Amino acid sequence: MSNTRGAPTFMPYLGGAYPLPHPSLLDEDALNRAAIKQIVDWGSLNLSSCLQILFGSCIFALGVARMFLRADYAKGQELFYGISVVCAGLIGYFAVRHRSYCMAVSCFVLSIINAVLVFVPFLSGILPLIPLLTAASSGKPSISINGTNEPIEVDLALSILSLLQFAASLIVGVYGCRAVGSTIGHVEQLRFQQQTGNPLIDRNFLASNHEVEDLAKKFGSELDIGAIYSQGKPILWIKNAKKVIESRLLHLHQSKQLQLDGKYGEKIFLFLVGDKGGSSTKIIIGIANSRAIDKKIRETQSTEDKVIKLLLLGAGECGKSTLMKQMRILHSDGFTEEELLQQRSVVYSNTVHAMDELLRGMAMYKIGFKEPKRAEDARVVMETIKSGEESEPFSDELAVALKRLRLEFHLHDSAKHFLDNLDRICNPSYRPSQQDILLTRIKTTGIVEVNFIIKGVHFRVFDVGGQRSERKKWIHCFEDVNAIIFVAAVSEYDEVLFEDETTNRMIESMRLFESICNSRWFINTSIILFLNKKDLFAEKIKFVSIRTCFKEYAGPQTYDDSINYIRKKFDALNANPRKTIYVHQTCATDTDQVQLILDSVISMIIQSNLHKSGLY
Repeated sequence: MSNTRGAPTFMPYLGGAYPLPHPSLLDEDALNRAAIKQIVDWGSLNLSSCLQILFGSCIFALGVARMFLRADYAKGQELFYGISVVCAGLIGYFAVRHRSYCMAVSCFVLSIINAVLVFVPFLSGILPLIPLLTAASSGKPSISINGTNEPIEVDLALSILSLLQFAASLIVGVYGCRAVGSTIGHVEQLRFQQQTGNPLIDRNFLASNHEVEDLAKKFGSELDIGAIYSQGKPILWIKNAKKVIESRLLHLHQSKQLQLDGKYGEKIFLFLVGDKGGSSTKIIIGIANSRAIDKKIRETQSTEDKVIKLLLLGAGECGKSTLMKQMRILHSDGFTEEELLQQRSVVYSNTVHAMDELLRGMAMYKIGFKEPKRAEDARVVMETIKSGEESEPFSDELAVALKRLRLEFHLHDSAKHFLDNLDRICNPSYRPSQQDILLTRIKTTGIVEVNFIIKGVHFRVFDVGGQRSERKKWIHCFEDVNAIIFVAAVSEYDEVLFEDETTNRMIESMRLFESICNSRWFINTSIILFLNKKDLFAEKIKFVSIRTCFKEYAGPQTYDDSINYIRKKFDALNANPRKTIYVHQTCATDTDQVQLILDSVISMIIQSNLHKSGLY
């Protein structure tokens, strides 16, 4: 049995195993040939064979009785017909036992011959029974000839024999057609298997109207099918009549490993449990699939236990995405050339919108330009945004307008960076630098993951949407994370939410931190607090006191006093005195500082994880 791609491999189908090329190598003709070769419905053939043996034996016995008890040697052909039917049944029986396609075809051919041969004897035996339905009160059958009822002799033995022959032929015809007649549908099954690697297993007729749980009870002692369930959820079930038994994998921690390395058909449906034919074989295949899947899930769980998972949380625009980018730069493979080029449109958009926000601010506060001619430049910027072309490379007119307007303002953060680098960004061959990407802003929706290995330990870091509309998507999905890195932008103490202009950003961040810190999902989870954007906070605190947010604050308007007060406010939100909150002051755009802090945090997490595992 080989797992090599392209080499012949044994793939179980309908209770048997046949040498079959890898599905990806099957063309249309091969699909049809494989369909004809593997179309035998072994359950139907098994039942048909047993019934043929039974009826053939009865026909043979009645033929013997006619020959010796009545000395009616002229009817000896019935004896030979009984032998022929029994032979067909025996051939079918051994075909099922040995999964022999040639023997199955022989059984079908002989059964068809028997059905043709029985037609004339059937008529000669069944027609005399019709007068019995019109028998007089005397009970003697008669037939009307020229108005006169003439008594007739009825060979009851021959009539019973003919009925048995008819029943045998009917059974053979029905189950023979059932076993062979679904070839077209089987081609579709093989095509599905070719495309997905998931074989469809025909439903067993003994499983009619039974759920998987009932099958487990019914066949449990015989087939040992206790492995059908995984983590309390079914991975094997039975659909309605004439449908299929399907098997599927549960999404375990959203792991891509559950695709089984793209070799689902080869690795999972590679072997059988048990080698008995008959009605229960298909159920056994299902069990084999289920057990193999369970084994793979256990292996996946074992692998997952060796991975440290970090969840990056925080309110919108706090700097989580920037930290994720830093992790990619510092500990992963950074950004590919293709990814850098894809970020150009984000840089263009951020640059134009930064200028647009400044122009709107000037209009709100009725601030005029030093040079009246700059009003025309402002019009160019606003028309670019209205036309939806802000993500495109800059036109010459827009580039000149942005450069002139830049001289009017003193800026901070990413707006300053992009507008200070307009000469480089306006170049047609512009290629974003890593610093450009760190400073780009785009709303995070869904879940973003970064993987890296430090000191031989595999880390998986998840970033989720920070806006209110996104939070419900992740809160219940990460109860098994090793630690949470919560990011709070300390510079936003005098700003309001984008989604709700009546709510202070700092207050919203504290509310979110409190809900996460005290959540039942994260009772035993380590929490690391990043007080981010400390560089902007240091500039802002010179002009705006934190009393804007915390009315009760009475301390001096200095960096150290103000940020320590904010830290204590976050600490006070922790309702569990045994849980330690690890706090760091960060500037997510400063790669050197982020590297020092991340190294410290990661070392702490590794030690904590080893301690919990009893290894440290």
